[in-house]
Amino acid sequence: MNKLLPILSISIIIFCFCNNPKNLKDDSELDSIISPIRLIEVKEGRCDQWKNKTFVSGDGINSPKIIITKTPYKIEGLYEGPDKGWCIQRAKYSSNDSPHQLAGITVFYEAAPYLKYLYKKGTYVTIGKITMKRLIDKMFKITIPLNSTTENKAITNINERGGMGHTAKNIYKIFADGIKNKSSMQLIGEQTVNSEDITEHFIYWRDISDFPIQKKTK
Repeated sequence: MNKLLPILSISIIIFCFCNNPKNLKDDSELDSIISPIRLIEVKEGRCDQWKNKTFVSGDGINSPKIIITKTPYKIEGLYEGPDKGWCIQRAKYSSNDSPHQLAGITVFYEAAPYLKYLYKKGTYVTIGKITMKRLIDKMFKITIPLNSTTENKAITNINERGGMGHTAKNIYKIFADGIKNKSSMQLIGEQTVNSEDITEHFIYWRDISDFPIQKKTK
């Protein structure tokens, strides 16, 4: 008979008593249904595997595989694997949009710090036309071209809001307005990109307070 066990009001695990699974190493693997135990998890809170560097890439078929490429010419994120079943990096727990989580990983956790790194080393870039490629239940790719520019036009930050199966248009507007209304941020551009069932709104800017435009000397 199944039993319902609350765990500190954070998660609920429904399971039947069988032999202990050999492949269950830590809590990050509770998203999967592991044989011989049928395991279902309901969680509240964040998923921070990428942020905490605890994510382990899978085979790209039955489990997610993520590859991030960063050069002075492009930033690219590639997700290969199933559409559901994994919560890797998300502000609120859900395993129903696994490929879409690549957007936050690529943009917030990888692209934004990398843009600051490039600026500090004297490589000034701006954003080209962002593209996305999506194959249902197989892969999702985001490519952010970087174009060389002058110091006064260089961007130092980028972020996004979006959704899988919805556009998140209202959420993005509130977020973008917050950036536009800050005098310390110089808006440089916005792009909305669609691919199959995923829509992403990108916004990029210059942090004037942290990276003031250099005055030209005679």
